Formats: sequence, C-alpha cells, structure tokens
Amino acid sequence: MVGRSLSKIMDGKYLGSKDCDLRDEKATFEYLDSCEPEHIIHLACDFGGSTSHSENYYSYYINNVLINTNVIHYCVINNIPLLAVSSAAVYPANKLKPTEGTLHDGRPLWYSYSYAFAKRMIEVQCRAAKDQYGFDYTIVYPANLYGPFSEYNGTKSHLIPSLICKMLLAKQSKEDVFINNTSCHRQFMYVDDFAKILTQLIKMPNRNVSDLNIAYPTSHSVGEVAAIIAEVTGYTDKIQSVSEPTSFSLIDTDRFSEMFPDFEFTNLKDGIKKTYDWVKEKMACGV
Repeated sequence: MVGRSLSKIMDGKYLGSKDCDLRDEKATFEYLDSCEPEHIIHLACDFGGSTSHSENYYSYYINNVLINTNVIHYCVINNIPLLAVSSAAVYPANKLKPTEGTLHDGRPLWYSYSYAFAKRMIEVQCRAAKDQYGFDYTIVYPANLYGPFSEYNGTKSHLIPSLICKMLLAKQSKEDVFINNTSCHRQFMYVDDFAKILTQLIKMPNRNVSDLNIAYPTSHSVGEVAAIIAEVTGYTDKIQSVSEPTSFSLIDTDRFSEMFPDFEFTNLKDGIKKTYDWVKEKMACGV
C-alpha cells in the first residue's frame, strides 16, 4: 500500500514480493546489488488483522525477522542509508501515549506480540549497527494507515478497509453490521500523507533522528469511524456495537510536530471518501 502511494511521487526502483523473497538472504543481496541503491526505504513486512495474528503467531515472527534482518544487514555492510518503516502497534500496551524512547518499556498487545517483537528488532539491529559502525538510519512508526491498495478481503484487513467492505456487503444483504471496541480511540492516517512525509524525510539533509512517530494529530473512536464510513458508503441499516470501557491506543507525535510544523494531514472523512471511491472503482470488496 505505502509503496504504491510512494511510487506516484518519488522515482526509484520498487521491489514487490513477486520480485524477490526477502526472507532469503542470497536472493535479497543479489537483487539489491542489481538495483545499485543509494538509499533504501524499507517497507516490506508480513502483517494482518487481529484474527490473522492470533492464528499465525510463529509465521508473523519468523517472516518479519528474516525480512528485516536481511534488508538491514545488506544496508549495513554496504554503508547504504536506511529509512525503515515499523508500526505504532509495536509499542508497549501499558503506555498511554508512548514516545520514541519507550519502545522496549513493556509488552505489546497480546494478540500481535510475535509481530511486534519481530518489528522491535529493527530498532535493536539498527542501533547496534550505529554503535559499532556508525550506521545511518531512521525508523518511523506510523499509526493506523489506510487507503487504496490495502487488504480489503479476509482476516488481513485492518479496521477501515474491513468496515468499508462490511458495509458495502451489508447494503446488499440488508444485514446489520457488528463492531467491537467502539469506544477505543485511535489515530488514523491516509496513506498518501505518509508517503509525502517519507519523501521529505529521505531528502532531508542531516536529519539526525533515529526514531520518529508519525500520526494524524486527532484521535477518533472506532464508533466515530464507523459512523463516517456508514455516511460515505450510504449504509443506513443498523450498526450493532459492543462498547467496552473507553481506551486510547495513541502515540506521542511531539517530535514530528517539531520537524514538520506546517504539514497538513488529510482529514478522516476526506481520506475515507477517497478510499471508498477507489474501492468502488476497483471493486476491491467484490461488489
């Protein structure tokens, strides 16, 4: 998803899963050698929704460890600056609004622990390489990305793609939509905004930042998101919600605000509308 968005605004060689199996060190090194990179933006990962994570703990761990180890090691031994994309989901679950320095201060969410610990190793490997070799890297931690080319079917769908498909299908079947955790507050970021930030970071001379949280500055509850999606999709039947005690799954973005004081994010409703228009055009939900 991020790579597709980035390719619209930045020239470069874009590697997809069909080009090379990044879990294979030899294949990874040979392919990257053929690209002759000056910088690498590392977007690759194996991920999914909460159901998929709870059914594939080991797969998510080993796939991400291998991918990250190989890409980072290639950059280290060839002295290639790295901009790596992690996830806000790797932060400790007991931190209300974690800052960049608190990554290892507690356990992540239980249902995605194997994915989260594997992604945390990006920071460990990069920091170790910097301490030993002076490795040049930045790791960014985006919160809840959504937009075109996300997963729109099956257990790998995240919240917004999942709700868009649920409501589109429910419009045809005339069934109610069921949603859990409607009181949980999250930060949602349109993928094109994130791509713009990455292009600015990669061009920034002497950015001198190892870790950076990136998120839309305002949080929304899952219930609010569902109401916006219902309005945009034209879903008018009942939304059955299970509202648990209000909780906040947010990250601190003070460092980002200092570095990008004038950045304008796409507001949630506009981003969902753009996403829905793409879904309809591509029939991404099968309807």
